[in-house]
Amino acid sequence: MTVNLTPKQVEILLLVFKKNTDGTHLDLDQLLNELSYKPTKQALQFSIRSLIKNHKYITKGSEKRRGRRHVTYIATPTGEYMAQQYMPKPSGSTGLKTALVEDDSTAI
Repeated sequence: MTVNLTPKQVEILLLVFKKNTDGTHLDLDQLLNELSYKPTKQALQFSIRSLIKNHKYITKGSEKRRGRRHVTYIATPTGEYMAQQYMPKPSGSTGLKTALVEDDSTAI
């Protein structure tokens, strides 16, 4: 099954996957602040619903923040896998692990 995500859905998925710097999950307001584009809350909710319902990449949680309960967004295992596929690869990386080996035969 081929999955085609829009660039905006990919950005949302990557932000949800990365979480906050303190390791907590993002809520809607935090997602709105972190996105490179500025959708309305309703447009963002529509994109999130698509990632939840159609693709099963994100699920909802709930945490108490700023004195109120906030819905938070969590990447599912499938969503984590997909986010890793979209993560930028380091430049010059072949994806293979390399090790430095010192040659002791050249020591004086």
